[in-house]
Amino acid sequence: MFHLRDLIQKNESQALPGRIKTLKNPGRLHVTWQGPVSIELKKIDSQTEQLWLQKNMLFRQHVVQSLQKSIRAIGLSTPLYLMPGPRERYAIMSGFTRFQALHRCRKRTCSAYILATQEVDAIALLSFWIQENTAHRNLTIFEKAYAIDLFTALGLNYAMINQTCAHMVGLPPHPESIKRYHQILLLSKKILQSLIQGELTETQAILLAPLSPRDRTSMYHLLMATRANNKETDAILKLLSELALIERKSLTNILAVEALQCILTHARMNKREKTVALLSELKKRRYPLLTSHEQAFRMIIKKAHIPPGLSIQPPPSFEGDALRIMFSPRSTLEIKQMLQKLEQMLDDSSFSEILKLL
Repeated sequence: MFHLRDLIQKNESQALPGRIKTLKNPGRLHVTWQGPVSIELKKIDSQTEQLWLQKNMLFRQHVVQSLQKSIRAIGLSTPLYLMPGPRERYAIMSGFTRFQALHRCRKRTCSAYILATQEVDAIALLSFWIQENTAHRNLTIFEKAYAIDLFTALGLNYAMINQTCAHMVGLPPHPESIKRYHQILLLSKKILQSLIQGELTETQAILLAPLSPRDRTSMYHLLMATRANNKETDAILKLLSELALIERKSLTNILAVEALQCILTHARMNKREKTVALLSELKKRRYPLLTSHEQAFRMIIKKAHIPPGLSIQPPPSFEGDALRIMFSPRSTLEIKQMLQKLEQMLDDSSFSEILKLL
């Protein structure tokens, strides 16, 4: 698997988009293996794409530990899949997690299948890796991102991935979503570790990925200081992005504003309170007129002492000229009280003041 990018580049003539349709029918793609045979671990190349492997192993540590126990007890039950290379060395096509467990157990040899064919078909090997790794588990979010990276190396754009092979690796059926998953490769080990530990959700990680490294770090620290859910994270990012565009500043510079920093570093506010206060401050900064209208509306409603069961709501974002008045009476007496309150508000000009805000 971890040498497939090199194979794709070397087999450019095979990797034309016209051949990608074969991924829709993986049964037609065949890879021949010999073995299993015993191979010395020192002859296996494990240095390719080290940064990718280090990040992905964050998601697979518990599997490596479980495999170590199994190897010590009964040995390796599933061989590695290797491709012969120059100077009697081998490249791992599938089984890096098993290789890591063997290495940590200080084993000198392992059981492995060796690629039998002389001419390597990168598309067939990619299909094999996907089938071998998805047969008994779901791919990690990082493995999905790497699979997208290999698909793009084969000449596919996100729309083509969506049409041909997104379902094979458990990707959402939408080109824009696939693009966002692809950007997961850009996340730092620190952010990925927070995702694994449950400090970030998968949705939040996907939202962070497209940001610049500096803005991504700033937004990550914001999420660590608050307790924003997925919907709130999306709202915060939209408000920050709009402010950055309006004020011609970076997201990081917007967050450096004193009012926002006071909220994020407030010693007496818990994380939930910081989330609510931050959204309020950002909304006030982004929509100053709307915020003043909301405050004025709340003051009028507060002074009116509206009884329970009666609700008066302005149009969304105060765009429109109609109020929404809702009744939830439990008796005829409550209906009379609500109607009396509405008449009182007409007499004392409360409704006139509200309508001026629209």
